[in-house]
This record gives sequence, structure tokens and C-alpha cells, in this order.
Amino acid sequence: MTLSELTGTQWLLLFVCGLLIGIAKTGVPGFGILVVPLMAMVFPARASTGILLGMLITADLFAAIYYSYSAQWNLILQLLPGTLAGVLAAAALMKSVNDILLAKLIGIVVLVMLAVKPNGLFGKQVVTRV
Repeated sequence: MTLSELTGTQWLLLFVCGLLIGIAKTGVPGFGILVVPLMAMVFPARASTGILLGMLITADLFAAIYYSYSAQWNLILQLLPGTLAGVLAAAALMKSVNDILLAKLIGIVVLVMLAVKPNGLFGKQVVTRV
């Protein structure tokens, strides 16, 4: 599927995904997880995860630049090895499964994340110190 083949509704969903990612990056809890199923509605599972990763990295770069004055870079650098390991593990998993199974795995992960999140989807966020 190319971008020229997208319908108006699909473009609207992509716009909403970008907006929700931006809102999630401001610290509003719950909006980030909504993007995953919306992207899966527009693209196949494998493509949606790749596009979403690019959108999230771009949003992270903008947030890092905007908040660079108050960023705790030592904590960010501590998180980097685990983040890279997770991305590599996910890439290996994605190569070993088909789109149908990957879509089911994404759905399971989203449901588990919603189940373990304190106070539901939009509830009060619990802040912990690292």
C-alpha cells in the first residue's frame, strides 16, 4: 500500500495518531496506547509498527530538543541499552511471524498494558522516582 492509495478516512486516522502521539509526549497518560490499534486499522501489522516507531522516534527527538534544558541525560543514557535491546528483540520477532500472528500479538500486548496500568486508561498516573 502506498500513500496515494490511502482513503480520506485513513488519512484522518493517521492525523489523529500524530495528534495523540503529540498529546502523549506532553505527559497526558493513556493517549499513547490508543495509537497502536488506530495504526493497525490503516496499515498491516508489520507496516504499522514500523511507521509508528518512526513517528515515536521523531516525537521523542522533538521532545528531547524542547525539554533539553531540564532533561536528565544520565537517566536517558541508562535507559538506552534496554531500549535498543527491546527494539532488536521486536525486530527479530517480527521477522519470524506473519502479519496475522503479529496483529494478534500486538492486540495481546495492548490489552495486557491496559490491564496492568493503574487506574484504567485515563486515570490518575502514579509517578515513581528512578
